[in-house]
Amino acid sequence: MSSRWRYGLLLASVALTGCQPKDAVPKAAPASAASAPASDPDTFMASSRGVNYDREYAIRYTLYWLDGNKKDAVGGSNVGPFEDSGQNCCVSLSRIWRPGLAVQVDIEWMEIAGDAGDEKTSKVYPIPEYRQPGDLYLLFHSGKQLELMVSAHEPGTPGWAGREQLTPLEACVARHGKKECMKNFPKYPGNSNEAFAERMRRNCTPDALKGSSNENGDRAACERMQKECREKWIISDKKMCELDYMEQE
Repeated sequence: MSSRWRYGLLLASVALTGCQPKDAVPKAAPASAASAPASDPDTFMASSRGVNYDREYAIRYTLYWLDGNKKDAVGGSNVGPFEDSGQNCCVSLSRIWRPGLAVQVDIEWMEIAGDAGDEKTSKVYPIPEYRQPGDLYLLFHSGKQLELMVSAHEPGTPGWAGREQLTPLEACVARHGKKECMKNFPKYPGNSNEAFAERMRRNCTPDALKGSSNENGDRAACERMQKECREKWIISDKKMCELDYMEQE
């Protein structure tokens, strides 16, 4: 099954306002309990949290704590473009950072559009220095880059020290513009009247009806839908109910 098909519903669910739905793609299977050092005054329990700044790829990842030759899964999730996975439990970290702290991250980069296909990577990443307890963030950037950081602050809020200061969608729009950032996403939410009108205009053209196995029945259904659109639908522009309506760029 292609990535484009798998993430069709994901793309339809992201609103243009910049909302970042937590459940647009299924969550990964729960990971086993961490085998990191037991909780004590010198450690703290950090939630892991994935944030996707990459507009071209959806991400599936699994986080492993490394303890000698032992490797235990301690977190993981799926995050579509511009999404935040929310907090996932848990890894125990030293309250005071020390060199040598590291995690392994297995990542599946799933392309939203295009023909490059998916790619899987598995690497060990050092945990950069931190000065206070916080969540362990996995920040996925364009170019299949992963940034790790421990932070008590969220992206886009005061005190956040990630490579990108803004939230994922805000950062993309600031750098590339809204049109480029949303090119793989539908213009309207899938369950909106604007989206229904768009599909009506596409499926009710004379050419589309000629290819139907029930041309007369489909034409009647189109006429009923268009009448309801004109008279009953709450829609941003009633001109959208006309078959010759042209969308603005």
